[in-house]
Amino acid sequence: MRLDLGEPRNVGELISLTFTLFGRHLAVFLSLTLLVVAPIEPLVTALHVVVVQGLARGEEPAVASALSAAAARLLPAIGAVTIYALGVAVGLVLLVVPGIYLAVRWYFAAQAAVVDGLAPAAALERSGKLVDGKWWRVFGVLLLFGLITGTFGAVGRALIDRIDSGALFMTAWIVLQTVTLSLGAIFGTLLFFDLRARAQLPWQGTPRIEPHAPERPIQPPRI
Repeated sequence: MRLDLGEPRNVGELISLTFTLFGRHLAVFLSLTLLVVAPIEPLVTALHVVVVQGLARGEEPAVASALSAAAARLLPAIGAVTIYALGVAVGLVLLVVPGIYLAVRWYFAAQAAVVDGLAPAAALERSGKLVDGKWWRVFGVLLLFGLITGTFGAVGRALIDRIDSGALFMTAWIVLQTVTLSLGAIFGTLLFFDLRARAQLPWQGTPRIEPHAPERPIQPPRI
């Protein structure tokens, strides 16, 4: 499966591709998310961005290579998300609307820090420019995907609550949280590249795809 990150996608395509990538490379995405002992979203996002970019280059994902590639961008991603969280919190405290506005406008700060190699403040600015003129679309798309994963999580929690064993309950809870977090990171990354494509921002990581070139065989993911 070739992944073209320079192609704009509608909402249905973004959601479908999120679950397709997650299913095809389940072991890698879940392993990378579980490696973050106390799930810190910017770390998970940075690792998933690296995997998605690798898929666009025709590379088979692996945990070790993703960790190595993401290492240099983890601190800028954390810095960008920290500023993002503080700005949104202040906006929510002062007045709810500014907080919601900033939450959407700066949502892609971590992706910008990793993909474009930007410092935290510049990553927030890049996210804002991508969202400019598309705030309501981005808000709606994120809300829709949040409802999907929220429903999935609610069903999962209802099933988990039926488990009597404490150890099994905790294991199932961790798996549910991991799946939800991983899906969100993949979807956010695909939406980020969708916005880049709509803004006609070049990304040099994807080789030109010939329409009649033979498909690469799909290999099982490596851990």
